[in-house]
Amino acid sequence: QHQEQQHPHRRQHRQKAHHQRRPYRKLQPPHRRLYQ
Repeated sequence: QHQEQQHPHRRQHRQKAHHQRRPYRKLQPPHRRLYQ
């Protein structure tokens, strides 16, 4: 019962970290892409 509750919680945690990493990486290589 303890593992079943952590399963759905871990899925949301991974989606939140992926969302924050997307804008972070796009903000770094935007200047180089614009110059090319």
